[in-house]
Amino acid sequence: MSNGWGLTGGQWERHHAIAARVAKVALLVVLACNLALLMGYVFVGYFEYFHSDSAAKSLLAQEIYEAGSYFPRDWTYVNGDLMVVFGQLFILPFLPFAENGYLLHAISGAVTSLLVLWGTWLVASIAVRSVWIRLLCVAIVASGLSLQVTENLFGQGSYGAVFYLACFQVYLAWRFMQAEGRSNWLWGALLAGLVVLAFWSNTQRAAASYALPLLSAIAVDVLYRAWNSGFHVDRRLRKSIILAGIILGAGLLGAVLHAAVLARVDNIQGAGLARWLSPVEMTRNLGFTLQGILEILGAMPPAGGDVVGVAGAYQAVRFIAGLVLVPLMGVALAAGIRNPQPGYRFLAAFAAASTGLFCFLQATTTIPDMSNPAFSSRYLVPSVVLSLLVVVAHTFDHNARPLFRVTGVLVSLMLLMSMVSPENPMAHPKIHRPDTPKTAVVRWLEQQGLRYGYGSYWNAGAMTVMSDSRVKVRQIQIVRGLPRPMFHLSSERWYRPSAWSGKTFLVLTDEELAALDMPLLTSLVGEEVQREKIGGFNVLVFPRNPADALAGWDDELRRPLRLTPSPMSMHNVGELVEPANGAAMLVSKGAGGFLHFGPYLKLEDGPYSATFDIEVVGAPRPGVAHLDVVVNSGADVRASGAPARAGRQRVTLPFDLTSDVSDLEVRVLTDGSSELRLYGIQLQRRNAVASKPPKP
Repeated sequence: MSNGWGLTGGQWERHHAIAARVAKVALLVVLACNLALLMGYVFVGYFEYFHSDSAAKSLLAQEIYEAGSYFPRDWTYVNGDLMVVFGQLFILPFLPFAENGYLLHAISGAVTSLLVLWGTWLVASIAVRSVWIRLLCVAIVASGLSLQVTENLFGQGSYGAVFYLACFQVYLAWRFMQAEGRSNWLWGALLAGLVVLAFWSNTQRAAASYALPLLSAIAVDVLYRAWNSGFHVDRRLRKSIILAGIILGAGLLGAVLHAAVLARVDNIQGAGLARWLSPVEMTRNLGFTLQGILEILGAMPPAGGDVVGVAGAYQAVRFIAGLVLVPLMGVALAAGIRNPQPGYRFLAAFAAASTGLFCFLQATTTIPDMSNPAFSSRYLVPSVVLSLLVVVAHTFDHNARPLFRVTGVLVSLMLLMSMVSPENPMAHPKIHRPDTPKTAVVRWLEQQGLRYGYGSYWNAGAMTVMSDSRVKVRQIQIVRGLPRPMFHLSSERWYRPSAWSGKTFLVLTDEELAALDMPLLTSLVGEEVQREKIGGFNVLVFPRNPADALAGWDDELRRPLRLTPSPMSMHNVGELVEPANGAAMLVSKGAGGFLHFGPYLKLEDGPYSATFDIEVVGAPRPGVAHLDVVVNSGADVRASGAPARAGRQRVTLPFDLTSDVSDLEVRVLTDGSSELRLYGIQLQRRNAVASKPPKP
């Protein structure tokens, strides 16, 4: 008997078997191509996109190596992210015998990429039995999918670590639920260790990325069994309770370790201080969240791109596929939660909880910066990729509706071939690392024998790693016309005078150069000895390290620091005058307020003193000048005093810092009853040798 295609049953089976073999061979070929392109991207292609957020893992690894501590005391963390499990782990073993450059960063990226693919294989294995469907899942993830996925999972790798930690925890939790005997506790112990490390790294992220979705998956499993077989206490329920206890107990231990380490290192809060948005802003962010998901799927056409032509047609098809895939994810997650196969149900529940939670945070809070929805979509990358795996699993599930299966196959094929998408960096393989404006600057600096300097955040760390750390560029920002250390994923010791002496450079964009007060800078540091324009950057070379002369650099204050009145001095009464005996801040009689405040110094704990060189014109009255040293936005007064007589005098206020501070101010407050002149303030450690201030 023949079928509708004119083939007998035996012929149909042979054709089906041949087609299956061809499909399997094609999948292996595509997987091999994707893996080759992925490694090429990590080792060569990503060099073009390399930036200072990516370089942070290399710089932290160097700091750990040189400090001899996994949590260097001088390093400044951000948002409480201690990065216990992060890319620096894979750089550290090479530092004793290799230059800390892009090659080591690429090795770290390659290890991260392999862990991402291994995690993909493991979670796919609990949802589907077919080895070929698991390989399809791995091949789809290895395709890179989009610029956002290649950057965050593989290139920079920050969310690659989040993804593989999530995959490993899902897998270990599931194995604990399934195992018997001693192996049961082995899986539980491994899971507990991983949860401790995750919470130790970042408690907030671990709760949102791992613990809450895991507990949700456990709850779904319990409720599903209760709904279908009646609620009763059995062995599986007891194991579910034990598993939840392991997660909560290990999470608590990790949170305690996180708090203990955070108490002795520096940390800057940013996105961790989330706030609720207004209803209007939530509505706007909801649209941006959908845009972010489409960016992750590689479905957003490039703004301004051609519509007509092969590329335009491909982008249109990709965009339509993305719009179809978003509801498919919702259908697959909902179906997975109801699926009788417990492993598939566990993964679907985890992915649904993770995706729902991060979409909620993305749409309702200040965590994402929606001025750039594509960039902020990085928070969604791990959960969206996990949801894609559920879509693939449901596509080949015999319980899926035929329309879903057909649509799922077509979309899966498009995702599998993402390496041909023009917007995917993996679609543009390179043999050699490309020349960039940053590499041009690095090459010139090396040729000139310049080894130490400063630049803005997005350039500094990247240039350091691109030079194999032969040229060290430390990150600064321009504040009130002068360079100021940027303590953000950086080390305090980089900015101390002891870090470098001799010729020092600044690498600035045109906008940064325009913000610089060159007359003031040269009056403090000395005249520049060289200036070049290279690759769009301005390189200014000075005879000495600015850390020797500028306020807010040396947190140890091993040398006395003199705050000389200048146009940058902070005040709300008075003016800068330059009499013959030196510049001064002058406030006339009748004006009350701060003649000086700031400069918000970062200082480590220890004994200090502040000496005010001040002149009271006329007979002083109580309150004519109140001098103090404060921290915590003025809430914590460490020392206070007042001039004792009329005329020019020095008033010294000793004070102690029992812990590191980041906003120390020395202030002069007047009630306006007399004219005052402030000639300067000198800060020093009391156990340091003071340089004598000039005589009045």
